[in-house]
Amino acid sequence: MKKVVIIGLDGATWSLMQPLIDAGKLPHLERLAGGGVRADLRSVPNMRSAAAWTSFMTGTNPGKHGIYEFYERIPGEYRIRFTNGSFRHGRPFWDLLGDAGYRVGVVNVPMTYPAGEVNGFLIAGLDAPGKQSRGFCYPPDLVERVEKQVGEYVLEPGITGMMVGGDVEGAEKALHHSITQRKKTFLHLMKNEAWDLFVAVFRETDNVHHCFWKYIQPEEVGAAIADDSPFRKTIEGVYVHLDEAVGEILAALPRDAAVIVMSDHGFGFRQFGASCINGYLEKDGYLALRGKGGGFLKSAYRRVEGLLSRKTKERLLRLLPGVRDRVQSRLYFSRVDWPRTKAYSDGVMPVVWINVKGRDPEGVVEPGADYDRVKDGVVQALMEAVDIRSGRPVVEAVRHRDEIYSGPHADAAPDLLVHWKEDEPVFGLARGPGGEPVEPEFPTGEFSMITGEHRRDGIFIARGPEIREGVALETLSLMDICPTVLYGMGEAIPSSVDGRPVIEAFTPSFNEGREVKWRSLDEEGKDETRYREEDEDTIRQRLRDLGYIE
Repeated sequence: MKKVVIIGLDGATWSLMQPLIDAGKLPHLERLAGGGVRADLRSVPNMRSAAAWTSFMTGTNPGKHGIYEFYERIPGEYRIRFTNGSFRHGRPFWDLLGDAGYRVGVVNVPMTYPAGEVNGFLIAGLDAPGKQSRGFCYPPDLVERVEKQVGEYVLEPGITGMMVGGDVEGAEKALHHSITQRKKTFLHLMKNEAWDLFVAVFRETDNVHHCFWKYIQPEEVGAAIADDSPFRKTIEGVYVHLDEAVGEILAALPRDAAVIVMSDHGFGFRQFGASCINGYLEKDGYLALRGKGGGFLKSAYRRVEGLLSRKTKERLLRLLPGVRDRVQSRLYFSRVDWPRTKAYSDGVMPVVWINVKGRDPEGVVEPGADYDRVKDGVVQALMEAVDIRSGRPVVEAVRHRDEIYSGPHADAAPDLLVHWKEDEPVFGLARGPGGEPVEPEFPTGEFSMITGEHRRDGIFIARGPEIREGVALETLSLMDICPTVLYGMGEAIPSSVDGRPVIEAFTPSFNEGREVKWRSLDEEGKDETRYREEDEDTIRQRLRDLGYIE
């Protein structure tokens, strides 16, 4: 392949795309899928965007690249810090191609802040605090030059704040404005910069799924939506607009370019089980609480937060930096009686941490046999969980980190990861039919707008002169894209990669006589970029808007 374009549609899912393709509403994506290869694309085990996009660019699992979320636990503490692309172990495939002399362009890929020097150009993704942040792009004046030609560059449309304020129509318009401006940026760079590889991500699919899913599956999330609501078509409208944008990009490409369209995960309705896990563990004796000291604080905080406008909250964050961190930390953990707690969750993600002696500040579970007993007991308890409304089992699997991650950073993952059954709504948990119910704490503010949630399988489409036509492949891994691109461009693949080159996607004539080349890759020393306190507040608000933290 002489030139490769990768278009990311963050969170795009065949469950929505295929019906629209069948109805003739996505002609450009239909032409790509029908004239090339297509497949389901399996995400990383936790289906979180920070981990997924990093696995996409490195071809390795989170146990090797070390990023599981947009935040991580501070070793030896019950607190978190926010992560960015500088926390990554391993090099993106565009760096490897740049070393080999290829010109690369990368725009809006999550976990690419701060923008390092590349053989080409790079604009960081949503882990960047803002457009004015040092390290937002390379060369440093790139976005400034782009905006002079095409107008505003939109980092994130910020639609949840509009929806909290009741301006749902404004949120819908912001999504389409973001698509338009992003498309203009992509086209301008493609036409005016030299490149052999161009990687660009539209994140509007993820945004609209998170906030507008209740309009297409209201019953699954407990929402009451009128049948004639105009917003039942919002998600469809975003897909149609993106299809048009993809069509314009295709029209601007040289004839010898190969095109990949992919997503980092799929999507479905939100399940509220994660906020029930601590209550469930408490009833089973794995988590203990002290008194009732956090009740008033929690009630007051949620009430005030729900009443304040987003601008007011942002102003308070600037005046009182770090206050919300301390308050939220108390909401989560102030009542936890650590000496009597063996396992706990963060109340946001479907994970369980075991309170291990020697690893955690007030750990009580001895490593070894004691750890295994607690782990196995928590797994059994969660596997017996049923939804409090339907009485049906809702947990597909509970997996220990050693089962799903490998590498030097596997021990940074939560001890257990809960996989909900993707087609089962979760409105609360009980230990079997008739068990004592644990109801979720339904969120307020921006986080309450999140009614769509990530699913395991995203999309993969590839088309080009060297790509087979009209072929449906077996499920691929997100980690396969990195080695596939390197193979297709004739470069060696790092031996540390966990994915594989998808040789069957290429024509027999292309593969004939072509060998898969491998190389060892020594990792260079890392210098992690910590956010300033005001930048942390910006990142925190953005992640809350997207449903990644509460």
